[in-house]
Amino acid sequence: MKSTDGARGLSREIRPAGSHRRLASAALHPAASGRIARGVPAILLLALLGLWFPGRGAASQEKPVAMVNQEAITAGMLAPSEEGLSSLRRRLGDELAGRWAREARRKALRRQIVRKLLRVYCAEQGIGATEAEVQSYLDYLRWRTQEFRERLTREWEELTASKLRPGLPENERIPVLRRLERLRRKISLLDEKLGARDEEIPGAARRTEEQHALARDEVLRWKGYKALYERYGGDVMCDARGLVPVGAIQALVEERQSTFGVVLLDPDYRDVLDDFSPSLAGTHFPVTSRQAEAYFSRPWWVTVVNEPAAGDD
Repeated sequence: MKSTDGARGLSREIRPAGSHRRLASAALHPAASGRIARGVPAILLLALLGLWFPGRGAASQEKPVAMVNQEAITAGMLAPSEEGLSSLRRRLGDELAGRWAREARRKALRRQIVRKLLRVYCAEQGIGATEAEVQSYLDYLRWRTQEFRERLTREWEELTASKLRPGLPENERIPVLRRLERLRRKISLLDEKLGARDEEIPGAARRTEEQHALARDEVLRWKGYKALYERYGGDVMCDARGLVPVGAIQALVEERQSTFGVVLLDPDYRDVLDDFSPSLAGTHFPVTSRQAEAYFSRPWWVTVVNEPAAGDD
């Protein structure tokens, strides 16, 4: 087998400078790609380009490791933060930190592929988020914030009444005061969130826009997962954000791989799409088909807000 360097050198000899860029540009335009290699999917041409012309130096972060519907996912998109990695190296050593980083990149790639595929699938099926649906999710966020604020306020009141008694020794008083200060700061932040619509609060417009984008993404995510589950069925897992139709996602990925809708370019990630089921843990566990059907029968955030509190008639 010839070395990569040799092949790269041969490529430079037989192609004028910049020709691979023109080939990549042509691959993105079906009409032009016919002049290069009729019958070869554009996504496959891009995949081959990603292998034949890898980046060098800093540009290696821009090297595509996967393509989803002709949209590249680069190595730089998967890299964990340098600050977090440095902290892990100090605590775990280079070897364990390196293993963690490799697994973090694999998880990040899997998330990116699913996110992009879900976006494409929703567009194909005409699935969108209406303003009423977005507003219902914003109502849920506001309700959740209010619930949390009330819980912290109760803790503040109970702590003040039970702990700050007259004659409390200084060594016991200081931790209580510190806890009260942390509670005060949290409550203050929640008050800002609850008042995000008030134009007088600094940054309110930006926070409102961010919440609106978050609400739209979550509504689309639920509706996309619902459509996938209804079409493909399969296993469903519960994670920290809700139910995930892992079997349906797996079926969609395999379907798109067969038509070059998803192409893995880096051999280090060749098995990253083999299994979408997360490891079983306290926050990751399978659910029954009956539970999945109930979850996808109605937006879960509407159910939560309208659910009577414990003890209510």
